[in-house]
Amino acid sequence: MKTKLLITVLFLPFFGFTQISLLFDSNEAGGLNPAQGNPDNAIVFGSDLYFTSSDTNTSSRIYRTDGTMSGTELVRYAPSTTQNFVTLKPSWSIYTDANGDLQLAFTSHRELTVGVYQYNKLVTGLDDSNFDEVNNASSVTLGELENINDRLYFLVSQSSVSRLNLSGTVANIKSFTNSVTKLFAFNNMLYMTADDGDDAGNELYVYDPVTNATYLVADINQVLTGDFSNPNQTFGSDPDDFIEANGKLYFTADTGFGRKLCVLNGVTVSVISSTDEAEGMEILISGGITYLILSADVNGSKRLVRVNTTDDTATLLSTNLLNPKEMTGFNGFIYFSAEGNDGIELYRTAGTTGSTGIVSNINASGDSNPTGFLEYDNALYFGANNGVVGNELWSVDTSNTVALVEDFIVGPGSFSPQPFAVFNNKLYLNGMKGALERELYIYQSQTLSNINYDITNIEIFPNPVENSFFFNGIHKDELIDVSIFDINGKHLKTYQKLQEHFSIEAFPSGVYVVKIQTFNRSYSRKIIKN
Repeated sequence: MKTKLLITVLFLPFFGFTQISLLFDSNEAGGLNPAQGNPDNAIVFGSDLYFTSSDTNTSSRIYRTDGTMSGTELVRYAPSTTQNFVTLKPSWSIYTDANGDLQLAFTSHRELTVGVYQYNKLVTGLDDSNFDEVNNASSVTLGELENINDRLYFLVSQSSVSRLNLSGTVANIKSFTNSVTKLFAFNNMLYMTADDGDDAGNELYVYDPVTNATYLVADINQVLTGDFSNPNQTFGSDPDDFIEANGKLYFTADTGFGRKLCVLNGVTVSVISSTDEAEGMEILISGGITYLILSADVNGSKRLVRVNTTDDTATLLSTNLLNPKEMTGFNGFIYFSAEGNDGIELYRTAGTTGSTGIVSNINASGDSNPTGFLEYDNALYFGANNGVVGNELWSVDTSNTVALVEDFIVGPGSFSPQPFAVFNNKLYLNGMKGALERELYIYQSQTLSNINYDITNIEIFPNPVENSFFFNGIHKDELIDVSIFDINGKHLKTYQKLQEHFSIEAFPSGVYVVKIQTFNRSYSRKIIKN
């Protein structure tokens, strides 16, 4: 039930002008059933963002965008025909082929033919030469695609696993007697949920690419089915929800006494107690210890649980928070939605009972239902409803201040944003455009909107950078600070005064943006770290 509002929330938008804008309308693009929309499932490849948008309730088409309206288009197999890539939900993978070229691989239908395709964006234009049908057999299964050392593994039919080699050839690596449903790459091995007809049921198997051997890891569920005429018949544990943490493989499995969290440490599988119906695992590193924060059934209700990956023990973090969902790491905490004394609101934890609590009672008279958490520009963005302006875009920053970003649908109407990607310094949103239509929107923060690659007398030396850089063209009395961002707009570091050298020695190789803030304006430069 609701209590009185104890925490002040900023209800005013950050700025007095619209920062959210429509980027792509599938209705105007002439989809088969354009009212569906619902962009999702994004990956950055080359200079573009690839995503899916629905034509119907059951299928989607693949689009790409460079961040502009004119640069957003449907990905076609051949522009002169109607052959579009249609899929329920593709599995993406980026890998390097034998020629050293980057390839984007994905599972998809093409004119109702299911297959695995690779796409080389480095080729100019969208035509047949960009695409290669790795395997277009009608039996290829969508949704499972794993990369081990630039070899792609995927399902062919309900019972076989194949591999795309660097040479471009496809080889069958294992055909199971009954079925194979899940693939997960871990420690250069391929783990599979499969049934090989040996009375173990649907259990955990592993394929070793070095020895080309497949074997059963563990028969986790050995509970009899109740068919006493066949005492060897067992349930399968059906391993799922794989996640790697602290050098171990964690997953959920039906032990015969309910679904629990299990761990593979070396060659031994153990069941972690007090993790019934575990789901929503998220990694938290605190005090040098790696934890898994998850939801588990405790005393008949879903509650917040911590698993210490050092000794694989579980600890209940809160007795009064129910149904924790969407656990998301940000700023050294795990943020999540849960039902407490103030309703379904925003909470966080640092992995201890004392650090677990409400961030903000956004809706004082009901449930704010925060959802769709995604980090962007040193803040965590999400959709929520404060009971006044409807479901709109909100954020929480590193000081734990919660604020309404913008009342995009002015008044009590709901934009219902679902952040799903960060690309080219912008946050990509799935938002409502009409009663049934969800379309693609973008939001850019004020900090990153000031990043303009202007031409002035400011120069950065050296560029590319080995360990540190310096620049000229600005007097030390003009400078306020110098900030470093990654290419997706995430803030990494700020220097508060002019220095002889600015060190980025600890940064990994890649492209970064240096933002130089003076009293009069800001300047930005791209740099390359070797």
